[in-house]
Amino acid sequence: MIPMQLGTQAEIEVLVYSLTAGVFMGVVYDFFRVIRRLFAGRAVTFICDLIFMVIFSAGYFTVSLAQTDYLRGFVLAGMIAGAAMWCYTIGRAAVWLVTLILGFFIKQLLSPMFVLVNKICKQSYFKTVGNAINLQKAKKIPQST
Repeated sequence: MIPMQLGTQAEIEVLVYSLTAGVFMGVVYDFFRVIRRLFAGRAVTFICDLIFMVIFSAGYFTVSLAQTDYLRGFVLAGMIAGAAMWCYTIGRAAVWLVTLILGFFIKQLLSPMFVLVNKICKQSYFKTVGNAINLQKAKKIPQST
């Protein structure tokens, strides 16, 4: 039979690793929170949450199996606690600041580029497709025989 006890020192070490991994997962979650704030929509939220769930699950299995060779509940609890510590302390300010900066750049730099691309596309559309439409509407000249 395989012993399930690691020893107090080893369990504390694994808990510290899981808290650290949880803080990292909090940073990853905040990255997806910024994306959801910048590009609001149900599909964006679903995709971001799905990707985060896969990343968090992979992180849990990696940390738990690499440190203890088993899936341990306290590793999951440590990761959740680390992510919560990040999200409720530094994470809020970080998300607010990054959203503010990226929102400014998107509004000031990308919006004029989108307007320019839209104008170019409209002009090329009217020059190519518009001419074909005008030719169809033009009066047909009867051919003389």
